[in-house]
Amino acid sequence: MTDTAAPWPRGDALAADLGRALGLVDPVPDAWRDAATAAFSWAAVDAAAARLEYDARGLRGRRAHDHGLPGTEVREVRYVAGGVAVALQLDLGADKLRLLGRIDPARRATLVLAWPEGRWDGESDDDGTFRADELPRRPFCVVVDGARPVKSGWIVP
Repeated sequence: MTDTAAPWPRGDALAADLGRALGLVDPVPDAWRDAATAAFSWAAVDAAAARLEYDARGLRGRRAHDHGLPGTEVREVRYVAGGVAVALQLDLGADKLRLLGRIDPARRATLVLAWPEGRWDGESDDDGTFRADELPRRPFCVVVDGARPVKSGWIVP
């Protein structure tokens, strides 16, 4: 029996075929391209990818009055990797986010909160706590630097 199927294109022929195929579909929205770029940049961060241990998405009825942000929704998440835990409380406003966090075991550490359009750089105190105010309400990830760097997955507020 002989194979009569055409051979798969290679090199320049493959690139040309892919280009023609891409020309047949709608263009990718800029926001999708930005999110994909951010996702790939997250993968390049040299840190242990933490697993999501807890997510209290949408604690209905619980409000952040005692935290100074009336009318916001509170969400708590916790990531763990290699003996390091990062607990986060998200105070969700209509278009802004306040983040309260704690690193366990407690230590001073440099932190980066990254989202497709920007980043926030800060550090935790000796107790491992940190706070970031007035962040945009966008998907973001947290990177904790140090001897054992840890990065959270993408958190969608």
